[in-house]
Amino acid sequence: MFIDTSSVEFFINDGELVFSERYYTEHEPRIVLTADKPVMTQITAYNLSK
Repeated sequence: MFIDTSSVEFFINDGELVFSERYYTEHEPRIVLTADKPVMTQITAYNLSK
């Protein structure tokens, strides 16, 4: 997942599937992921310097 000031992108299975969305807000984004059944996930987060 990549989030910046006006977009969010999800990369699934090493980029096999990608979702991109633009947004405009004055607040920090809140991301919620849901699934119909339990799934195994791996999430790595990085803060980019300004």
